[in-house]
Amino acid sequence: MAVIVRGCTPELEAALQEAAYQVMWDHDFSAIIALKVFDARNFLDYQGKGFSFYRKVAQEGIAR
Repeated sequence: MAVIVRGCTPELEAALQEAAYQVMWDHDFSAIIALKVFDARNFLDYQGKGFSFYRKVAQEGIAR
C-alpha cells in the first residue's frame, strides 16, 4: 500500500506502520500489508522525472 502524505515525519511514518500492523493483527495476518510512505513533495518530484513506479501509482489511483 502506498501512502502519500504532506510533511512526512518519522513519527507519522511509524504511526502509519503501527496502524497497518494492527489491521494485520486484528485479521490474524490473513493478509499482509506492505506499506510504503511517501512525502507528497518527493512523490510529485519523482513522478515528474518520469520514474515508472511513481507514474504507475498515479495512474492506478490515489484515494483522497
